[in-house]
Amino acid sequence: MSSATLSFLSLFERAGFDRNRLTFAFKTAIVAFIALVVAQALGLEHPQWSAMTVWATAQPMREHLLEKGLWRFLGTISGIIVGVALIFAGQWQPWALVLGLALWVGLCSGIGLLQRGMVAYGTILAGYSAAMVALLSTAHPEHVLLLGLDRFLTIAVGVVLAMGLGYFFTPKRPAHTLSDALRATSAACLHSVLSQAKSPASAHTTDLLQKIALLDEGMDMHAIGSLKSRQRVQQARFVLLAQLNLALYLQQHPQVNLSEDLQAAIAACAQAMPSATAFTTLPTPPQTHAATAELVSLINALLLALNPSSQTTRTPANTHLRLHRNWLGAAHTFVRSFSVLGAVGLLWLYTGWSFLPFMMLGLSVMLSIFASFENPAWFMRYVTLGQAMGAGAALVCMWWVWPLAHSSWQMVWWMLPFMASCVFIYAHKRSMLASFDYIMVMLILLQPSFPIHIDFAQSVGNAVSVVMGPAIALLAYRFIFPAHPSKRLQHLLTMVRYETRALCAPHLQADQVLAKRTRLIHSLLRAQRLNDKHAQSNPDIATDILKQLAKIELIVGLQQSLQDHTQVSSSTRRLMRAVLKTWQSPERDAQQATHMLQVLHQRLPTFTLLHLMLNPAQ
Repeated sequence: MSSATLSFLSLFERAGFDRNRLTFAFKTAIVAFIALVVAQALGLEHPQWSAMTVWATAQPMREHLLEKGLWRFLGTISGIIVGVALIFAGQWQPWALVLGLALWVGLCSGIGLLQRGMVAYGTILAGYSAAMVALLSTAHPEHVLLLGLDRFLTIAVGVVLAMGLGYFFTPKRPAHTLSDALRATSAACLHSVLSQAKSPASAHTTDLLQKIALLDEGMDMHAIGSLKSRQRVQQARFVLLAQLNLALYLQQHPQVNLSEDLQAAIAACAQAMPSATAFTTLPTPPQTHAATAELVSLINALLLALNPSSQTTRTPANTHLRLHRNWLGAAHTFVRSFSVLGAVGLLWLYTGWSFLPFMMLGLSVMLSIFASFENPAWFMRYVTLGQAMGAGAALVCMWWVWPLAHSSWQMVWWMLPFMASCVFIYAHKRSMLASFDYIMVMLILLQPSFPIHIDFAQSVGNAVSVVMGPAIALLAYRFIFPAHPSKRLQHLLTMVRYETRALCAPHLQADQVLAKRTRLIHSLLRAQRLNDKHAQSNPDIATDILKQLAKIELIVGLQQSLQDHTQVSSSTRRLMRAVLKTWQSPERDAQQATHMLQVLHQRLPTFTLLHLMLNPAQ
């Protein structure tokens, strides 16, 4: 990059612009305008949809761009098919269009909440793409097939250009980003072991849990791009499990006794971890304490998990990596989307107000995309601002600038300065949260068709209707199953307690036990991240989560011991079943469970899961 370019970018940085976002937005705007021109040259009725697709598909990394483009294409096709079918159903019975659309958007938004990565994006897009086709065809249902075809072609143009030209504009994802993060967190685990050996402190485990939860949160983004990336992420989750086991050990052992030689060996591993690609396991010292031997075993398990050469030996266990799915949140999302869209749709059928379809279109987007946000009601403020700004820019273009045009092509060229404004709105630190909605609303309202086929009052009404979407969505997120971090955390912990009791069920198969274990662990890591990001976070949450993790590990150990018929006597097996039965009941007798654990500890002193110290009342 030349010195003149750097000086130019530095000038913008001093004015409050983010350099990386400015560069990314500039490249995206160029591709978006090319897509607009190509769609116009092909004679498509809504060429601005191609530009919208470019902005919606654009990603800073090449792998993310390609996968998002693919799922946007597939989601659009699904939505078009459903939207066309709903229009035909609406010609038979108008209420079928309204309720069918509400049902479809509700299902897509709910199912999207259960999915991850770009698959979720494609599912959500299928929902509001159907709304876009169906609601924009209500005035002329006989043209729905043409509108569906137009939607398909404009999206195809946008996706092809975004993926084709964007491929050369976007860099590849750094190859070792995930492995570097794993090694850094693993090094932190080893440093915590050494620190706790010198001075016991509960903060060690709290800090570790926060770091592990942060790493887990970004796993889905690392899985995007290829099958190899997904496999790499699956293997990385074994490293997270090994890190958690170390954190649990430190929680259960405030005092760690290590010889000088062992401390030196652990310190050497920690020092080499940021740059090493393979690690040598620690030797177990002779005549060592059982707790120390367990610590060495846990560290070696972590080192083996980090070694690429050992991954093939763990591949079959990938089948046990079942991750958290927010079924309760999905149900709430479905009910919220279905009820709000259904109510507005029925109001439209009853009154015939022409602006309500545009409001439903805006609502279908707001209730789908933002359902997965931790605090959608808070974010609606920026959405409303962005959409109001975008609607204002569209009205200025339509009634101050486009009257100077004498053809559709001139209208396209007059859109260029307004599309250029997207770059600066997107890149400025004060407007970046509202920028995407500014771009989308401005483009959806600007159809370069000469002559303009709507009057000023109708265009203002359409703009206001679209902007009212986030306002209604704000009320929905606040009053219909309110969604905010503390509420989501409460729901998550409630589901963890319910699934923990399910883990105690008798006659579970080994694969079922491991699947439930990994899902519970993933849920608790998500709970930790929710608490960390909350402005009024509870510092005791990490301790409670570690206690719950310890209890889960104990239950898993008991279930595995019950499945190994040669390991324990029949009387001990009956005692294990009694413990699990007590924990399975919501109205359990904590004192009785504690007594049974003490007896079990006497019978199995070598049962080194460390969880016999657990208070069953937790």
